[in-house]
Amino acid sequence: TRLSNELDEAPGAGRRAQARSAFEARDVAASHHAHLQPVPVHSEQTATEGKLLKPMVFGGLDGISTIFAFLAGAVGSSLGLSQIIAVGLAQLIAGSLGMGLGEFISTTAEQDMAKREEARELWEVENDPEGEIREMVQIYMSKGLSEEDALTVAQTLSKYTDFWVEHMMLHEIGMMTPG
Repeated sequence: TRLSNELDEAPGAGRRAQARSAFEARDVAASHHAHLQPVPVHSEQTATEGKLLKPMVFGGLDGISTIFAFLAGAVGSSLGLSQIIAVGLAQLIAGSLGMGLGEFISTTAEQDMAKREEARELWEVENDPEGEIREMVQIYMSKGLSEEDALTVAQTLSKYTDFWVEHMMLHEIGMMTPG
């Protein structure tokens, strides 16, 4: 695919390909070797199609079921072929517009909520940094870190406000930052 080709040509692509091959072969030594190579800054890119996969699957399933139901009804009512095609195309266009608008409204609402949560987390970090550290220490401990290690991680990450807020949104709230 185009994205795979772009990733394979990007800086660090050889390292990434070696790491993938090592994973697929479950070769620990090869994985270790791949990860010893220098990593270019921001070499791993998020696959853009990942953002579209969920709406495409839901849209496709909705479209298939809706068109099937329509065709079953049209055949049952003895419509002519030209009428079935005309109404089927109208159904396809209306369904596509509805799914597209629904995805846009849903994404916009999700982004707005994420911005509000990000603002709240930032406010809490600025106004009660120790409380936020305590909160994250509890989360880290629930994932198996010792209290000492959890405190070290939280105190270290809290020095970097933007990263800290993003990290808390993901691990505390389970939400990605907007943008």
